Amino acid sequence: TSDAAPYAGAPRDAVVPCSALAFSVDAVGLVSARLARFDLGLSLLLATRGGSGWLLRATGGWLGLPEAVPLHRIAGWWCAAQAGVHSLAYPAFYLITGGWSSVWWNCFPAATPAAASMPNRMGLVNFFGVAAFVAALAVVIPALPRIR
Repeated sequence: TSDAAPYAGAPRDAVVPCSALAFSVDAVGLVSARLARFDLGLSLLLATRGGSGWLLRATGGWLGLPEAVPLHRIAGWWCAAQAGVHSLAYPAFYLITGGWSSVWWNCFPAATPAAASMPNRMGLVNFFGVAAFVAALAVVIPALPRIR
């Protein structure tokens, strides 16, 4: 057993029931984060051009930037989609497991009733994710082909 609370703001001896829905939403959030990271790496890997392009060197000059750009775009869109799924899955998980107060304590750096004098690190870290999601929307929406 752990001394840590099951989620920020919960009493240390609290038991959070984990329904099949909560477990599924948590799994979707975890897998989508891993896929977003993979897609980001692939997108950045395909963004090189000129003599620094690994694809050009690896294929002896047969493939280069013109062939990499469509793959770069696809990987970037998948990264944005998976990051969006991740950003929506975890607030849903917190809502399912602890209600709106859990969403507040886990997604914003608000003081928790269990430890009002301690900084809410989980809320702070997740708040950066909330801010990144809003910033990503500001970048993704103007990049949509219909709007562009």
